This record gives sequence, structure tokens and C-alpha cells, in this order.
Amino acid sequence: SCKEIGHQPFYPNDRNELPQKDSLIKVCNACPVQQECLNHAVNYERYGFWGGKTQTEIRQIRIKHNIKLDPYTSVPFVE
Repeated sequence: SCKEIGHQPFYPNDRNELPQKDSLIKVCNACPVQQECLNHAVNYERYGFWGGKTQTEIRQIRIKHNIKLDPYTSVPFVE
């Protein structure tokens, strides 16, 4: 689980680079709360690798479902 390997691999210094992506996907795919983790990220997190998805993939989910985060906080933006 991600608790066992720590948070560092899920937050790379260069947000565009994720050298251990395949390993992280394996960790996430074996996790019993993967979907809950991804749902949290889609609705609240700006950075990191969550629920087996990269930041880019999470942004694509937000676009598809018209979910916008408030630009000043990490909460969904209601228009």
C-alpha cells in the first residue's frame, strides 16, 4: 500500500515526470480503496499521483465531468 512506501514517490519534484509510474500503478491497483482515493483526488487534490492516475489523467476526468477546483483552495468550485 502507499502507506508502506511513503508519500514521496506520489509527489515527484518535477510534476511532469513520474519515473516509477508503472510501480505506483501496481501499488494502486492492489489497493482496496483505490476508487475512493481517485474520487478524493478528482474533487480535492491539485498535485500528485492518486488512485492509479497521473495529474494529467485526473485533470482529464475533471474536464469530462465538468469539475472545477476553486483557484484559491482545494475544494470544488461552484459557479
